[in-house]
Amino acid sequence: MGDVMWLKQNAEFLCVLRATGASLPPDVLALYHPIYASLAQQAGDFPQYYRFFLSMALDLEDLGMPGRVGLVLAQWCADQRLDLVELSDQQRAEAVALFARPGLGRPDPALGQRLAGSAGGGAAKPAF
Repeated sequence: MGDVMWLKQNAEFLCVLRATGASLPPDVLALYHPIYASLAQQAGDFPQYYRFFLSMALDLEDLGMPGRVGLVLAQWCADQRLDLVELSDQQRAEAVALFARPGLGRPDPALGQRLAGSAGGGAAKPAF
């Protein structure tokens, strides 16, 4: 529990549960409490993975985990401006969506336009 592969698989599992409106009984949520309690520290130690840790915290809270780790972590990430140093529009969009969940949105209309353009084929065509 807590190694990289376990975290990755469980983060995906929690994301699917949240996205489908599932719920977890309190005894199952209790199994995640040690990880949940460590997410802010892990994000501080490995800020390059902040989206991963923030997503897990917010998903667990949406699934019924009592606490405010997601909000505290989202605020810390926003204060550190971690979303502004993302390398791709996809990563920036994920950060925008994560920050919006606890109400910390930082709208970026240009980002939306770029994503819509690339999704709609509006991006430049290769010259080959």
